[in-house]
Amino acid sequence: MSKPETALIAATMLALKRYPNVRTRRAHSGQVAVRRGYINLGPEGWPDVEVFLPRGRVLLLEAKGTKAT
Repeated sequence: MSKPETALIAATMLALKRYPNVRTRRAHSGQVAVRRGYINLGPEGWPDVEVFLPRGRVLLLEAKGTKAT
């Protein structure tokens, strides 16, 4: 993940902390190498931030950075 995307996710998570009935979770996806193989963190392409809203609603956010040309 690029630094602009990481900064955007951090700012989004910080802004959502202002709302007391909203819960957020930073979601990781893909695989991570460990000592004896790999751990699956989540399905490939899963959104970066999961937002749980009142009354059982869910908002999934994906951060996209700009490509340098």
